[in-house]
Amino acid sequence: MRDRQRPKVGEILVAAGVIDEQQLRAALGEQARWGRPLGATLVKLGFVEEKELVRALASQLGMPMAILDGKRIPQDVLALVPRDVAERERVIPLFVRQEGGRRLLFVGVEDPGNLAAFDDLAFRTGMEIKPVMVGPSELFEAIDRCYD
Repeated sequence: MRDRQRPKVGEILVAAGVIDEQQLRAALGEQARWGRPLGATLVKLGFVEEKELVRALASQLGMPMAILDGKRIPQDVLALVPRDVAERERVIPLFVRQEGGRRLLFVGVEDPGNLAAFDDLAFRTGMEIKPVMVGPSELFEAIDRCYD
């Protein structure tokens, strides 16, 4: 279930001046038609560059962001999240860190509001999940590259 307190992606981008209301309405119409995530729809329509989208969202949400291009992820980290789960939830495990007796799994995500996915990953791994913003196309490319 999504957190009702957290602003929606479209609201964040309009507030940040990345897109305007008209562009948001057009993208929401396309999203409803094709079922693609809003960020990916905005990029596909040419309303925003992917890196600009990720930077604005990470900044507004106070989240870290990562560039996945060429990044190597250790096999033991990838093994924590099976490929089918990564594809379905649109996430990729990045690294594990120990902090004060807790194990944290940092996970690249395109949708930081996907709390159900984080709960599922926490249950699967027994670790606390820390989302890191990544671009949609980078995410899918990294899943293909790292899991093959």
